[in-house]
Amino acid sequence: MIYESFARPLLAGVTVVVTAIFLSGTANGQPILHGEPGHICGTDVASPEARQALVDFRQARDSGQLAARRRATAYKSHSPPDVGDRRPFRVSESGWIEVEFELMDKEDGLYHLWVSIHELDSGRITDDVILGLRTALVEATPGGIINEDAGVIANNEVVLGPPPDYDGDGVTDVLMYDIDPNDDTPGSFVAGYVHSTDINPNATPGTGNQADILYLDSNQGISAGASASTAAHEYAHLIHFATGFDTDTFISEGIAEYLTVVNGLGRSRYAFLALPGETELPLMNWRSGSSDVIRDYAKAELFFRYLGEQMGPSIVSEIAGNPYKGAGGIDSVLTASGTSLAAMLLDYHSANLVNDRRIDFRFGYGSGVESSGVRANVNTTYSSGISTPPFAEGSKPALESGAVNYVDFRNVADLRLRFDAAAVPVLLEFARERVAARVFLQDELGEYSFRDLAPQEEAHVIAGNFFKARVVFIHTQPGTAIVARYDYGGEWLAFGQATPVDESPELPTAMTLDQNYPNPFNPATTIGWELPEAGDVSIRVFDQLGREVAEVARGFFPAGPHAASFDGSRLASGTYLYVLDAGGQRVVRHLTLLK
Repeated sequence: MIYESFARPLLAGVTVVVTAIFLSGTANGQPILHGEPGHICGTDVASPEARQALVDFRQARDSGQLAARRRATAYKSHSPPDVGDRRPFRVSESGWIEVEFELMDKEDGLYHLWVSIHELDSGRITDDVILGLRTALVEATPGGIINEDAGVIANNEVVLGPPPDYDGDGVTDVLMYDIDPNDDTPGSFVAGYVHSTDINPNATPGTGNQADILYLDSNQGISAGASASTAAHEYAHLIHFATGFDTDTFISEGIAEYLTVVNGLGRSRYAFLALPGETELPLMNWRSGSSDVIRDYAKAELFFRYLGEQMGPSIVSEIAGNPYKGAGGIDSVLTASGTSLAAMLLDYHSANLVNDRRIDFRFGYGSGVESSGVRANVNTTYSSGISTPPFAEGSKPALESGAVNYVDFRNVADLRLRFDAAAVPVLLEFARERVAARVFLQDELGEYSFRDLAPQEEAHVIAGNFFKARVVFIHTQPGTAIVARYDYGGEWLAFGQATPVDESPELPTAMTLDQNYPNPFNPATTIGWELPEAGDVSIRVFDQLGREVAEVARGFFPAGPHAASFDGSRLASGTYLYVLDAGGQRVVRHLTLLK
């Protein structure tokens, strides 16, 4: 069955569309075609008006003016309402209009659930609907990352912090009404929204509610079961209003989508990875007004899901609250945590290709993604011959910012792989900073290994027989307009003709500290590290205040790989630092204990 769908611009640039069968519709008044189901959010933080509203709110809050405004212009009564009380709120249709609501449920200090009188009269809002929404918002979520015994509101606040609390009552008012009463088209509908006007101290009289408001659809939103996931996404936006919204749409929507994952409500729409050309687009590309924006939502969710799985939900919280925004803001948070955006990006694109934590914890996802079986599309495959044809002058391959190119070599032996930036000599070192590569190898026994490839003039020699040598080439600097050109090539022997090599193990060339596995964990996890030479080692665990809470390892260790188990049963849930000190060097990573 094919449904026609219409996304109407009911709000001042704010539209959330959820689609059950999402094959055709409109965007910006133009017909579009959709190949995948999805949830489209158009929360307006990009327009000058919306940006100014958020600036005005934070200035009034930080200067103390907001407290005075609360006393002078309080919209609500000073005493909490009781279930059954009625009052008007403003909602945004073609403009702001007043609608009468009745309080149907409440948890003072957390949320009030209001339903429009019209919807109560319609009979659509039953006791089961009220109970189901209360459960999702206040009591329980379906197996989320944070706490399945808590609702969306509490879980979102654990990760991102409190909402704006514009009127000072500590309550989020959830308004349920038929957001678009003139459109009962099956398939797509406006499912919910938040609006910056609600917390704008300089809002035009007669607009907004001067309160923390979450708007949910009470018609199609209920029948499609979309309210819980919509609430998780939009409540994340509301909190982000308070912490400093990132006007880079990929980041703001990725954070909101990650909060659906945190609550066990993520949509896991990652089939875009297998589509030719998708992974070659800029990482933070956003195709507003196009059907392809569905894939951008999925990519943003997957990227932040990867960050959260690798470093814990607190890393997403730090990114959301970081006053430094954009890709540079993400990099500053990751750098403070002992890694970098470039390193994390190489790991992310690697995970999208192999999705197998047995190789390394960095190179895969948890069960929700791993079981999907989706892998990235390989752009180029060499399965015959003994060398790659050279690229013509002026036609060297290019990488968009933060993008990736995957290349396969099949059934090869003793591969000599060339990889370098393509630039004039005076700019070569600068150009090398924008590219990185890694090769995954499956040998004749079926075992997997990997090697990082530095951009350099000399070829990388990879001895052995390999069924597959899969190369990940990335642009290390997302969020820029600079295209990175590079050059690669290879020569090899036929499979089975590898020259015998010394089987003695190769020692690491640098000290490394692995991400603990599993992470998050309860109560035990494994920490691995490698030493280029023998020496004294200590690995200690610290809390967020810098207090040492545990010692994982101490003593003299030989060169090579090592691992130790850490038992966190006596510690409280939370994110901790674990620190490796050896040979006058220090490496720091994060681990997350969830009980």
